[in-house]
Amino acid sequence: MGIYANVEFIECKSRICYLNMDDAMDDWRWKIEDLSDEEERELKKYLMENLVEREEGTLEAPNEKSR
Repeated sequence: MGIYANVEFIECKSRICYLNMDDAMDDWRWKIEDLSDEEERELKKYLMENLVEREEGTLEAPNEKSR
């Protein structure tokens, strides 16, 4: 047919921010589903080590791509 896609990639610089740790945990529980107690502890540990607290008190996931 001679029709070719014109695909352009754009870079998104926005970050995922959470109001607090409970907000972050709720977001990840929804993504993963059916976590055991041990998995919940590991997830919270991971988030505590990797989320960055911003000046206004929110938590930012600096390496996570925006939804």
